[in-house]
Amino acid sequence: MNILGLNFFHPNAAAALFAEGELVAAAEEERYNRVKFSAGIPLSAIAFCLEQANLEFKDIDIITYARSTNTRVVGKDQVHFQDRIYKITSLYDRYRINLKLINFKETLAQHFQVPVESLVFKLQEQDHHLSHMLSGFLYSPFDEAIVISCDCFGDFVSLKTGIGRGHQIEPLKQIEFPHSVGLFYTMVTQFLGFSNYGDESKVMGLSTFGYPEYTDRLRTIISREEGRLRLNLKYFAEEAGVGTTWSEATPDITQLYNENLEHLLGSRRDSKEEITTQHQNIASSMQQLTEEILFSIIDELHTEHLIPNVVFTGGLAYNSLLNGRISAETAIEGVYIPPAPGNSGLCLGSALAFLGEAAPRSEMTHAFWGSQYSSAKVARVLKDQKVHFKKVPDPVSEAVDLLVAGNSLGWFQGRMEFGPRSLGNRCILMNPQTLDPQKIKQRDYLKPFGISILEESAGKYFHDAHHSPFMSFMGLIRGKYRREFETVLLNNYCRYQTVGPENPLLHQLLLTFREKTNLPFLINTSLNPEGEPIVESPQQLIDNFEKMRLDAAIVEDLVWGPAVKK
Repeated sequence: MNILGLNFFHPNAAAALFAEGELVAAAEEERYNRVKFSAGIPLSAIAFCLEQANLEFKDIDIITYARSTNTRVVGKDQVHFQDRIYKITSLYDRYRINLKLINFKETLAQHFQVPVESLVFKLQEQDHHLSHMLSGFLYSPFDEAIVISCDCFGDFVSLKTGIGRGHQIEPLKQIEFPHSVGLFYTMVTQFLGFSNYGDESKVMGLSTFGYPEYTDRLRTIISREEGRLRLNLKYFAEEAGVGTTWSEATPDITQLYNENLEHLLGSRRDSKEEITTQHQNIASSMQQLTEEILFSIIDELHTEHLIPNVVFTGGLAYNSLLNGRISAETAIEGVYIPPAPGNSGLCLGSALAFLGEAAPRSEMTHAFWGSQYSSAKVARVLKDQKVHFKKVPDPVSEAVDLLVAGNSLGWFQGRMEFGPRSLGNRCILMNPQTLDPQKIKQRDYLKPFGISILEESAGKYFHDAHHSPFMSFMGLIRGKYRREFETVLLNNYCRYQTVGPENPLLHQLLLTFREKTNLPFLINTSLNPEGEPIVESPQQLIDNFEKMRLDAAIVEDLVWGPAVKK
């Protein structure tokens, strides 16, 4: 049986293909259409998955998606109109998407130029949060775990908990929209002048510079008492409500807060306004309160079930600062975050939900499920673009020589990563001794570069170091080593990827770099211009080479760039 899992008409559109129960390919649409957080139907990602599996559309038996079209829509929407927090345009958008599902086969047939009668697949909808949970638990190293999915909302639920055992997740409790930790975080993010989709990561970074003096004030907005989470809706925009537009392109969320939040916290910050101590302290307070709520939920589940492991998924699981503190601040010992805990991972989770007992049940040790280009194909592209290059017998040795010399290196190897992190195959690598790495992307100081570090060295440099193959954790650097990390530090914190033999090429590169420099880590940032998706193809790399300010690039065993010796 061939199953195509999709995340469509939702931010981070993506596709994944399972053949006979095994994952074959997965990719996000943004890599192809170059629209960050792209929504709509992931047509190019679907085409890649079919090509990778050597299948045609007529071979697909099932298409799954994580969206319950009939989940108490009327009753719930009436509640939201009463609360004045759900915008009517969002409701219209939801119904419009439902109508598009009716013509889904026709849309696919037209795009892929196949007869509609040849498309014999059945559409299978799955629960949003259960899909999140399965995409994490079934690929985790745990036989048994507490599983939590938390985001703004999905199927009118913002948080769901369960216990994972074997191939099953036993649902426990859920928090229904509009009450939402994710919505609270996004609202305060907007108040602090960061209104673009995905800006929550900047405010997480901002929080490390502040003192949580506003925590008690923020408790008037969100509270959790006797196991119940509640938002105080007086602080949310009454007329606009929560409006979302994401059916075709980059998602957009309307302003969530109203003037009452200014009465509580002071004047809102304009996006171009200088960041002050007040803004830092509000961010710190929000981060602290968010952690307090999540950690209390985790501790209660641990007390009740005595399970020492947690799998955390959903959009909030991109909060690497929170992730890094779970084991230190709760009774939990093991923490697993999947490589794509947000919406793109729903294409995996919905297919896994359909597979049930037939789903794979083994730890995902890498995230390289995307496209790959042979050396011969890359050479043809370079020749067509009149790019002068040379073939090298040892790409790792060549890379280390360039890095030791202080060059910024585009590193393009093997299959592309699935998920938002550069994990060794589509990345920009730099020597941490480079004086000004920020010049590469002119990156916001609130989003410093991460690092890739040899697994066995992480505990030496980080307090409470985790196994972090997917760069899911931010850690506090031990004091005596902070000078070595000064080019990537966020107020003494750093996001890190641990690298072992399961990531063989990057592992060998780090070992060789350590032999020459005595440093077991490299700066690793995604291979893209700032604010754009990671490059998918050699052509995209060529087109963006100067924009990324690279000194050299190595694609498979081909190297070029101004730093390369002729």
